[in-house]
Order: sequence, then C-alpha cells, then structure tokens
Amino acid sequence: MIALDTSSVIESMKGTSAIKDIIIDAEKRGEEIAISTVTSFELLQHVLHKKLTSHERSVKALIASATSLPFDGAAAEEAAKIMVISCE
Repeated sequence: MIALDTSSVIESMKGTSAIKDIIIDAEKRGEEIAISTVTSFELLQHVLHKKLTSHERSVKALIASATSLPFDGAAAEEAAKIMVISCE
C-alpha cells in the first residue's frame, strides 16, 4: 500500500514527475493507493474554495478509487509521534 498525503497528490496533479512516477510504479506493481480522510477533505476544500472545476473531477475520481484511511484519535497520536521523530 502507498499512502498519499495532500502535498503529494497536489504535486502529482501539477505534473511533478518524481511523484507521478512513484504513483505509476506502485499501480504497476498492483499496490493499493490510499489517502486519509483528512487528505480527502483538504483536496475537496481546495478545489471547491478556489473553484478549480478542471481539477474537481480528477480529485473526486481519486477519492473514489483510493482506499480511505480514517484519521481518528489514535491515528492523530501516531502521526504526531512520527512528526516529532522526523523533526529531530
């Protein structure tokens, strides 16, 4: 499984080849693509707020096709721990 965060999805949509290549390679290997519920919210909020209708369809298609990872209290705590480690 490859879990994409908001920034990686946006970079992919902008055409950043390194991110697109990672996603394409993962799909070719049959890996599951996943996004968190927070990422779904952030992407939808961005395209709806900015009225980016040209991106709305692709964002909604990604959300529909990706595995949805719930972001609950336990996930928030683990994410905070990872952030602390990565900032050291």
